[in-house]
This record gives sequence, C-alpha cells and structure tokens, in this order.
Amino acid sequence: MNQHLPPSNLREVAAVAPLKSAEQFLMLAGKREPWVFGDLMDRATVIEEVGANYTSLAKIIAFSLEAGTCRDATDEIASIVIERWAQDDVELSRKQRDWVAMCKGEAFANSFRVEAA
Repeated sequence: MNQHLPPSNLREVAAVAPLKSAEQFLMLAGKREPWVFGDLMDRATVIEEVGANYTSLAKIIAFSLEAGTCRDATDEIASIVIERWAQDDVELSRKQRDWVAMCKGEAFANSFRVEAA
C-alpha cells in the first residue's frame, strides 16, 4: 500500500466563494467518529444547522480562506444558538436542555423552561 496516498475517508470540501474577510464554517458531527456535516457554510447557515442538529455536534471550525487561518468556533456558535433560544423564550425539550447544560453548565440550563414529559 502506498503510504503517500490520502486516507480513503478524506474528501474534498466544496468551497463557497469567500466574501471579503468573511469566515466560512465547517461543522463536524458524531461523537465517536466525527464526520463532516455538509460543506463550508456561512455564519448564518451554520447557526441554523446547529440549532436543528445540536445533538450530533462535535466541533465547528471557522476558516478564513483569504487569510489562510482557522480556529475552533464551537463555543461561539453554540453560545449564539443558546442565546437565540433564550431571546425567543423557547421551551426546551429534555435533549435541548441537556445540551445547554453540557455547553454552559447546569445553573444556566436551569434558567430555561423545559417541556413537560
């Protein structure tokens, strides 16, 4: 086997045309074996995706294709999603509440209303 070939699970991610100094986001999902969820997304799209697919979220990586940099944006995007739920006075499901507790702690999660089981 040629060790210079990329691994079989490596795939090319289609890049969205970058805006001036705008970051693109890549969402990784799955807990045991993370996998790429979709393609590069803009900030609004990744926030929407996390709001809908929070249970499988493993990590969010922000890329600045123009600057050639990347960073971990998981906490930042999760905080935005949780803040929007709070602003919209969303009644959380048990899974949403547990996710908020995992991200922000039990005391913070207890400030949300939870759906009756």
